[in-house]
Amino acid sequence: MSLSGFLGFTAGRGSQIGSAAANAWSLGPSITWAAFDLGSVRARLRGANAEADGALATYEQQVLLALEESENAFSDYGKRQQRLVSLIRQSESSRAAADLAAIRYREGTVDFLVLLDAQRERLAAEDAQAQAEVDLYRGIVAIYKALGGGWQPDTVVASNK
Repeated sequence: MSLSGFLGFTAGRGSQIGSAAANAWSLGPSITWAAFDLGSVRARLRGANAEADGALATYEQQVLLALEESENAFSDYGKRQQRLVSLIRQSESSRAAADLAAIRYREGTVDFLVLLDAQRERLAAEDAQAQAEVDLYRGIVAIYKALGGGWQPDTVVASNK
């Protein structure tokens, strides 16, 4: 809906411009109605609804993906914890076996190769334990990332300037 108007002068001759008889004005409302364009309006409405449905589907897909990533990160972390506990036990057992082999070597009941083999197994178990600890910390980072945490290198660079 709009309101339009005119205010000015109309004169048949140039000498009448500015006189009271030459003053003119008009005022008129204007209404625009899309009665004949109703199909187009409905089509635009359906298009907007389709866009909204598409955006909702994309949002739901992202939420499900985030939940899946979080679930996988927590599951992997639990498995890494179990593996670390197992490797700690193995490391303790191999350390005790190496200590026992050292005592037996000093007493002369086993030869040097048995001692070296026990120490090698102890070191391999300790190395596997250390690798499992690193893997566990990587699991913590994976959980942090899955829950939305992250490091933005652009922000760090901008704040250092």
